[in-house]
Amino acid sequence: MTAWAQSLIRISNYEVETLQKRLAEIAERRGGAEMKLAVLDAEAEGERARARADTEAGMMLGAYLAGWKSRRAAAEGALTEIEAEEAGAEARRAWLAAGIEVHAALAGA
Repeated sequence: MTAWAQSLIRISNYEVETLQKRLAEIAERRGGAEMKLAVLDAEAEGERARARADTEAGMMLGAYLAGWKSRRAAAEGALTEIEAEEAGAEARRAWLAAGIEVHAALAGA
């Protein structure tokens, strides 16, 4: 195997490792965003239950739910962005891994 091929494979392996670390960080952020959505939904259900038991809380439920919809939409948007980032990083990692295999095959030929 030529020196340039070895260098190319080494650089590609480094990029794959870097992307794997990035994917782990993205997965952690995705988990946090999913947890935020679950907490928002649980809070809204709690407010609905409280509104059923307390007429004063029931009168304010509409305002709460309007704010909740806004917060939930923002959290869903953040989750969508994270999922897109994850898909892009995964595609890049797969592309690099395939390139490493091609370079290794060409260097061995």
